[in-house]
Amino acid sequence: NDRLLEQDLQRLLQRLQSGPQTIYDLHQALRLSMPRVSNLLPILEQRGLAHTPRRTAGKKGTPVQFWETKSA
Repeated sequence: NDRLLEQDLQRLLQRLQSGPQTIYDLHQALRLSMPRVSNLLPILEQRGLAHTPRRTAGKKGTPVQFWETKSA
């Protein structure tokens, strides 16, 4: 459903405006599934609205990406 897609994208974008966040952070805050968040973020990236400029090591040493809004 396109309307649901756009609503979820808008919710993600609003949440990202509060600062950089991981997929897990977004999943927890918005109560969307991790796969849903993972699928939506690249759409925002393709539209030029979000990007992932930073990567760091998580608790287990695995890479963690931080997503944020993209400045116009």
